[in-house]
Amino acid sequence: MTTSNLNCSFRKLSWGQFAVNLFIALCFVSIALVVSLLVVMNIGRGFDNGTKLKYTHKATGYTVYTTKDGATRMVLTKDAIAGLQAIKDQMRAPERIFGTVLRVEGNQVIIWNNAAEEQVILSHASTMIFVSSTEVGITAIEEGQNVIILGLPDEEDNLIAKTISIQ
Repeated sequence: MTTSNLNCSFRKLSWGQFAVNLFIALCFVSIALVVSLLVVMNIGRGFDNGTKLKYTHKATGYTVYTTKDGATRMVLTKDAIAGLQAIKDQMRAPERIFGTVLRVEGNQVIIWNNAAEEQVILSHASTMIFVSSTEVGITAIEEGQNVIILGLPDEEDNLIAKTISIQ
């Protein structure tokens, strides 16, 4: 765009249009200044006695304190610790076990796994037990059957079964 084209486009703008555009631009600048001032004032109010900023995460219940010099300290409530433990439990890697059923005792299935050791498998109401593609109950598991179990380990090295497939 040449200088003559630029001058022509400004010449076409009337003083009334120029005043309206200038007013709109000043309104936007004023709004931006007010919003930024409110943000700064709210951050300043978050400091207790001018020394630290408190932030509480509502979903997990942990609280973070940040001092003006930038040091950060996290405080966890019992609920927050329980929530973090639940997240940790969910992040355990599932295990797949192949073995032969030794016996069934209540909701426990004791198998001889491929590592040549006895292993306890815990079955819950949510455990799905299959023969081929048909879902069955724990009563269908018998001694000597080969099984494939997918589940999560617990603290006592038992496997909490999600699915048991009878071969």
